[in-house]
Amino acid sequence: MAANSVVHNLAEGYGRFEARNKTRFYKISRGSAFESMSHILVAESQNYLNSETAENLILRYKEMIEELNSLIYSLKK
Repeated sequence: MAANSVVHNLAEGYGRFEARNKTRFYKISRGSAFESMSHILVAESQNYLNSETAENLILRYKEMIEELNSLIYSLKK
């Protein structure tokens, strides 16, 4: 469910008018991305995902988090 939360909070933030409201939802989305990474690590440790797939997913989440950080910082200015 955390992966869904990432997308839904991005959408809700995008739909908000004021920067403060936007950043609130983008920060929630960022937190959900970290939670998703945790789920990936657990899935890997329990052999539901192989290491290559887990590493690829983690890398993609890290990239998305960096993009979210940039977006949040740009709205704070």
